[in-house]
Amino acid sequence: MNPGLAGLFAGGVAGVYVPTLRDQIRDGRIEMPLGGINPIGVRRDEHPLAFLLCSVAMVGCVAILLIVSAILVVRAFLS
Repeated sequence: MNPGLAGLFAGGVAGVYVPTLRDQIRDGRIEMPLGGINPIGVRRDEHPLAFLLCSVAMVGCVAILLIVSAILVVRAFLS
């Protein structure tokens, strides 16, 4: 696949997931998509430390996805 196209797709996935993640953090329940069908849910009032770690991990994953997509798009333009 063309790196520019892969970067656009990855950026689109991250761009769609950012508002969902923001709403999950605001509502106090993070859904970790680690399970196949049923994601693992962590609530802020039940496990505050686990909620903090899950939210940091999810924000980190989305940030890495955005950075990689930007690198792929720039690489496609330069080559």
